[in-house]
Amino acid sequence: MNLCYKERHVKKEQNMSSIVPQSIANIFERNLSYVREDVLLKEGLSVLSSISSKDGFKELIRKLCLSMPRIVGIVVLKQLISNPEILLSLLKSWAWIIIKTLMYDQQIVNETDTSYITNEIQNMKSGEIVNFAPIYIDRTDVYRKGQMVQTISYMKGIHYFFMKNLNRMATKKHNEYLEKEAAINETKCSIYKQYSNGYFKQNPANLYPSKNLTSLEEVIRSEIEVSILLDSYSVFGILIDGEPGLGKSSLADYIATTKVVKGVMRVDMSIPRFFKTIDSTKIFDEIFHEIGIDCSCMFVIDEMDKYLNYMIDQTYNTLVQDEKNKKNNKSGNNSTSMDIISYEDHSRQKRTEFLHAVLSILERPGINHPCIVVFCSNNFDTIFGDLDMTHFQSINDRFTRFRFERMDTQEVISYLKYNNKKFENTRFYCRDLDILIMTLRKDIDIPARKLHQIVKLASYDFKKIIHEINVRPNYPIKSNKNKNLGALRLCDMN
Repeated sequence: MNLCYKERHVKKEQNMSSIVPQSIANIFERNLSYVREDVLLKEGLSVLSSISSKDGFKELIRKLCLSMPRIVGIVVLKQLISNPEILLSLLKSWAWIIIKTLMYDQQIVNETDTSYITNEIQNMKSGEIVNFAPIYIDRTDVYRKGQMVQTISYMKGIHYFFMKNLNRMATKKHNEYLEKEAAINETKCSIYKQYSNGYFKQNPANLYPSKNLTSLEEVIRSEIEVSILLDSYSVFGILIDGEPGLGKSSLADYIATTKVVKGVMRVDMSIPRFFKTIDSTKIFDEIFHEIGIDCSCMFVIDEMDKYLNYMIDQTYNTLVQDEKNKKNNKSGNNSTSMDIISYEDHSRQKRTEFLHAVLSILERPGINHPCIVVFCSNNFDTIFGDLDMTHFQSINDRFTRFRFERMDTQEVISYLKYNNKKFENTRFYCRDLDILIMTLRKDIDIPARKLHQIVKLASYDFKKIIHEINVRPNYPIKSNKNKNLGALRLCDMN
């Protein structure tokens, strides 16, 4: 009996506790509603009555200016009372602004200067608890000067060490990147040397940036930058193939002027100095293996086909002569036959030895700087294509092969415009070049060397140059065997 009475009494008190505030709120809202409506009605009548006054329109404007703030305030107040959620949201926003101003500090992070901070916080959620207090990260896409910006809000005292470590790690990684960037920029001063009984400093020639050269330059530049960024170095071998006269030999001069690497060493294997060294196993010792690599560098080894032809002929002649001398010493002058291998077998043997010597370049140990080795060859497949595929394929797999192509109509136009710009304010400058270019035939297919010859014979007269190009037929390819299906067309990469 007493329990039931207590339960009813408790429920009654609970009901009363919930009903009384609600009733008071309803009465307050109802009475205030009446007041609002009365005030609005009063203000409206006051505005309308001003029309019939002496000043008329002026009084109406004055009344509107005075009454509008009160009317707007009453409407806003009505909305806040009818929708308490709006009032609560406003109170929360004001409270957060006050707390944020008094207790929180901000750090703005952009995509470049402090991009490593972005990497450190990318897995953090906004509002995540750190040291018993939340950190807020605003990842809205705000752009300043084209850069996306993020804002970190942290408590000044509690998050001090967290932000300090975050900035320290970001600064360390950023400095490491700057060091690698500086190492890349360090290559902007090329030293050009050419071999002749040792490497001697030369001045590189300024050349027209052909498609062949610029495409290969980008490959070399990317390889060097990536090697520095990854801190991983090895000899990067490149084999340039193509018919004679395409500008392969000019690569060293061009790379030296573009300053992709700090040092450029060019070796012409057709000079008499190399004809004295017929041992192909030692030919690269003095031009590569014994040269210290203490900076980013590129070796361009040219005319190896001419050296091979001479070396094979000389060694075979020596072999024949030695065999003759042996026969003569044994049986006098009556010898009619010699036990000697054929020239073809001897040639294959020497070319195989040379391939092994070329491959040894890629296996040089202890490389601590970017090192590029470029071999230039005319008709590489013709020279080595008949060898044992085990040896020949190793070259194909280990060297990056590129094929230089002839100049087409568009590149001839680019070449003529490039030179004409260089001739400004001289007697060679042609004001009507754009008109003359329109007369060029559309099927031009010419080696760079032949174009240079035409330009020189025409005494740099653009009218004569274009006439000679138009009347001369395209030059036939010297050998159909030089079609290298495994080589990459650099012009197709653009």
